[in-house]
This record gives sequence, structure tokens and C-alpha cells, in this order.
Amino acid sequence: GMLVVDVRTPSQPLVVGVENTPGRPTGVAVASPVALVSDEVLGVRVINIEDPANPWLVRTMSTPGKASGVDIDGEYGYVADGTAGLHVVDLGRVGIVATFATPGPAVSVVAENGVAYVADLALRSPPQNSRSGVSVIDVNNPADPTLINRVESTGTTRDVFVALGRLVTADGQAGVRVIDVRRPRAPASTVARLDASSDIRDVDVLGPYLVFADAGSGLIIADPGGGRPVPVGSWTDVTTPIDVVTAGDTVFVADGAGGVRAVNVSDVTDPVPAFDVPVSQGTIGMTVADGYLYMARGTRTFVSYRIDGSTTPDEVFLQAFVTGSAINGNRVYVVTRQRMWVLTAPDLQLAGFTTEFGAGEDIAIRVLESGGLPRAFAFVGVSAGGPGVGVVILDIFSNPAAPSQVAHVPTSAAPLDIAFRANLMYVAQGNGGLEVFDISDLGAIRRAGFFPGRETILRTAILENFVFGVAGTEGVFSVSVGTCLEIRN
Repeated sequence: GMLVVDVRTPSQPLVVGVENTPGRPTGVAVASPVALVSDEVLGVRVINIEDPANPWLVRTMSTPGKASGVDIDGEYGYVADGTAGLHVVDLGRVGIVATFATPGPAVSVVAENGVAYVADLALRSPPQNSRSGVSVIDVNNPADPTLINRVESTGTTRDVFVALGRLVTADGQAGVRVIDVRRPRAPASTVARLDASSDIRDVDVLGPYLVFADAGSGLIIADPGGGRPVPVGSWTDVTTPIDVVTAGDTVFVADGAGGVRAVNVSDVTDPVPAFDVPVSQGTIGMTVADGYLYMARGTRTFVSYRIDGSTTPDEVFLQAFVTGSAINGNRVYVVTRQRMWVLTAPDLQLAGFTTEFGAGEDIAIRVLESGGLPRAFAFVGVSAGGPGVGVVILDIFSNPAAPSQVAHVPTSAAPLDIAFRANLMYVAQGNGGLEVFDISDLGAIRRAGFFPGRETILRTAILENFVFGVAGTEGVFSVSVGTCLEIRN
């Protein structure tokens, strides 16, 4: 049944009233003078509690599913009704005014300020099968509830609670998550095809715009669009663009069929070719710094090319497949399937290398304060071998020619790309997840968040308040920074 408990003296709670319920009560919500009780057998029971010592049944409203949770916001009640989804109930006439079909069986609900947060179990329809989570639903128009966000879980979400702009979820084996929902209408996940033939391989930031390498249709420049990129310009005179990097008003596009094209984008609506970089083989891992373009030619040859073409390109042969590069000062750090190589810039003389740490996937350099001084660190994603799958952090400040490992951050899956905002590191993983780490203290790195995603994210870029990821033929993935950031996990 339902108990009414006097808690004015918290250390001595006292039962003052009882209303027996013959079914199986699962939840209760109160908005004086009534209480709503969800019941798996009977549906929803409306109980008058004006006199707490003598609660009495007003009426029972049957529901088509198994009522597992209930909440009240204003003049409406919200019922999580298992496979029947979410019901919006008019408390005045005690009737269902609308139903929202949740992806999986609805088991819990909390409503606040015109937004209902509904926890559901594993999703039923592909491609989201086996994903539990929370649907964020706009109920400002009670007759037309509308999905505005989705927060998925790696566990099984069975209960939710909202307080002070924070969504608290009980996620079974994944533990308890506390998520910032002060902007509930920010899109949690958007998969958008920029073109019917999209095969997005890479992304970079061009001022207020995003630049995509689309192997299906060429170079695309897009407005971030509040998480939903909107194309503003394109250039298609390239066979299979697989890598892209920006430098001022120039975008360098690597063609999988061979060569690099430089494109003038001073007018983003009308990109025009500027010149070709004389590279005969496929190019990956491009980086631009101080008037030079650095890139891997073929699989094991690394090249530096003066952008104005005034000097002959320098090159060096490395002993393993090159996957990425980054610049810091007068050093080029090149990651291969075995280790990280240190080269001088721009002439590419060998300056040092690390011991083997496994199959490197990506590299990013970040300057952090350490010991009261700004120091540069290299963050290398490792997919196999060495210390294990995760991000290896190397000190490239103390001894640039012989970087030493200072930390290893295990990740849930192979890290394919690394991006930063302030002291947060965003790691895109092969299973489609986006994992977030607080790196403000390298001696005590902690996981700060996770967004499961549904795509294999190849590369990422952060612009405005969104992390954008490219997912090949699945298009472009975007997630609001606040959505994937957990306060505690």
C-alpha cells in the first residue's frame, strides 16, 4: 500500500496514514492535495491526502502497460508504463491526453519545467538494440510530447531523478551517473548525412566553420548549426578525400588516390583550387606549422613541404606504418604502429624516439601546468600492445629528444582520435563511444564522462559547445559537451 510518514523530526519518522492498494505499487508522486501511485497491475491510483492521517482513494485509471513509475509537474502527471511508453495524464479529469512511445520499456520518469526524463530498458529496434538510457521529452504542449534529447547508457538505466539542473541515473552495472541537463534541449546525438553519398573521413575547424573530407562527394564547408551542420560551400574536384587540415584561408585535402590539393577558402561559399602539392602517393596524417605542411607519403615515408613551394621537400624513411603527427616548437612528433619518432622541423633530421609502446593510432599535444610551469605533453592513442589499449601520455618538455611516459589512461576501446577543451580530453573510440577524462592533474587523471554513441567515430573536432565526430558512411555525429560530461561516474 501507500504509507504517509511524518518526517518533521528526521531522526524519528512516524507513520500517520495508510492507504491499502491491492495491486503491486511501484512509485508515488505528490502534489497536494493528491498523490499518484503507479501500480504494475492496476495502472494509476489517485489518492486524496488532504488529511494525511486519512488518505482515501479518489479513482483508479487503468493503463495498457505495466505502470512502473510516476511523477507530477504542474497540472499533469507522467506515467512510465513499460512497453506502452510514457503517458501524459490530465490530473483535472484523470485521463490520458497523450502517449509517447519510448525506444524501450519505460521504467521510471521525472518531470520538471516542461521536460520529462524517462528511463527505459534496452531498445527494441535496430540499430539501437541493447541500448538502455533516458529519453528527454518536451511536454510543454501536453497533447504533443516531443523527443528533444537522448542520453544512452552502457548499463541498464532503471531510475532517474532531477535536482539543481542535474540528472541522476541509476545505471545498473555502470553505476550512478550525474549529468548536467541545464540545457536539456541541446541535441545529445545527431547523425546527419551532408550529402546522399556521404562517406565522411576527416574534419577540421576553419574559424567559425567545419571542414569535412567526404570521400563520396569532396570537400564540404559547413556551419555548425547548433549541432546540426549545414553545408555552405563545397569543392568536388578531388577523387577520394580522406584527410583535411586548415591553415588560414587555405585547406589542404589529401586524396586517397594520390596527391594533396590546396584549396583557397577565403570565400567559404565558393572554394577554388590554389595549387597542388607534388606528392605522388596516398597521404595521411597531415599537420601544418610555420609555413610547412608535414605528412606521411605512402606508408613509411614522412615529408615536409614548404607551402610556397620555394624549397625541395625533405623526407625521412621510418620503420613502421605512420598514423599521425603533431608539432611542438622545432620538433615534429610522428606516431607509427610501433613507437613515436622525434624529428627536427622542418628538415626532418632524426632527433630521438621512444621505446615501443604498441600500435599508435593518433597523437595530440597539449601544454599543461606541471610543477607550477607550463609543460608540453604528447597524448598518443594506442590500440594494441604495450601498456594496453588507452592513451599514453609522454613528457616532451623535460627532454624533447627522449620523451618519457608519465601516465597511461585505459580506455573502453581503441582510441582513434583525441581532442581537448580546457582540461578535458575527449577520446573517440572504435566502438562509437566518446570518453571524457579530466587531465588537470596528470597524477590523478579521472574519467569525467562518457557518451555511448552508435557509430564508429573516426575523427573529431570541437566547435562552439559541441563535439563533432565523423563516422564514414554513417555521416556526422554531434554531441553537446554538457551531455557527455558527467559530474560523477
